[in-house]
Amino acid sequence: LKPDTSTGLSSPERVRRLRKKLGVALPRVRGDAQPSDPVRLVLLSPGQAFRPEAIQRAIELANGARIAVVVIARIHGSSFGFPNPGLMPNAKEKAAAKEYVEAALGQIRRSGGKADGQVAVARSASKVGARVAKLRQASVVVVDEGIRPGWRRAIEGDVSWPLRLRLRGTADVEAMS
Repeated sequence: LKPDTSTGLSSPERVRRLRKKLGVALPRVRGDAQPSDPVRLVLLSPGQAFRPEAIQRAIELANGARIAVVVIARIHGSSFGFPNPGLMPNAKEKAAAKEYVEAALGQIRRSGGKADGQVAVARSASKVGARVAKLRQASVVVVDEGIRPGWRRAIEGDVSWPLRLRLRGTADVEAMS
């Protein structure tokens, strides 16, 4: 793009300044780009650390193929039907989710597997799990439900059952609970 001779600014910068001056909202940049390389398996956790058995099962099912590790940082609801910033995961929850991903990636790589990971912020873990599995063309999804008391599972909901419905015919879902 050619800079403007009067101001020395490129076209995108001129547009950005004009939009700011006019009060027009600028597009928001949200996090890093989502990985989209095809994988055989998605290892999914609804916001807690992966158990070693779940990681080991994912390694067995992947059979040497690449694994996508996904942890959901949960949005805790809405206010009057609108997203509310106070209900978003805070920095501590996001950092914990990132640590869970890094720990799982480390264990997979130590056992000789190939993997990449991401933290997704969402209200519904099953929706995001299905979207990631379809995007990455995964044939298997291993869901580590973790050890949650029955009352917590009743309130937060089961992840594997709605995920099975969303991925019917696309991918197999294996729940580790």
